[in-house]
Amino acid sequence: MLSDDHLCTLPVNSVERNVALQALGAGDYRSTIFARPHTFIDRMEDGLLQREDGQDASPTDVCLFQSGGGGSGSVRVSYQWAVPVKGEVAGRSPLEGKRYTVNTLPAEAGGIESKFSFSCVMPGKNRALSKQVQLIAWATFTGEPRGGVRKSRDVQHLELTYLMARKAVDVLGCENAPLQGDPVVVSAAAP
Repeated sequence: MLSDDHLCTLPVNSVERNVALQALGAGDYRSTIFARPHTFIDRMEDGLLQREDGQDASPTDVCLFQSGGGGSGSVRVSYQWAVPVKGEVAGRSPLEGKRYTVNTLPAEAGGIESKFSFSCVMPGKNRALSKQVQLIAWATFTGEPRGGVRKSRDVQHLELTYLMARKAVDVLGCENAPLQGDPVVVSAAAP
């Protein structure tokens, strides 16, 4: 059984915690949990059923991390079902998005957003519907320090997005085990 905070836990000394703290520009953070595992499953199942006529489902916000100690940085983690596009990230593109791959999965990062999409075959009654769509993992970063090289920032954002998405995969029980290994982010070739 997964803990109620499973989707939003940033374990001490973990890569996801270190990347989140860097993005927040803080040494500490506070978190808000919008969806506990059972609620997340219900919302994602509803999203599968509500999709009609090739439309993407509405995003489900799961976590919000905010700078502790008066900082202004935040990271919001969300998921949604979307119509797949072969070789591209499903769903809308981030503003000024650059293309990457994360462990060969199509990804984009730019501005304040990062995302990647993948197949998540859900168990039971949702198997057939989930095979028709892609799951998009989103992270939105606001108020973070803008110094440094953009590509380094994009890579960090995509790493965090991937690591948080592994928690969603655990909760949803994706039978195809889509997210294996640590994230490896590579710039994608221009189309």
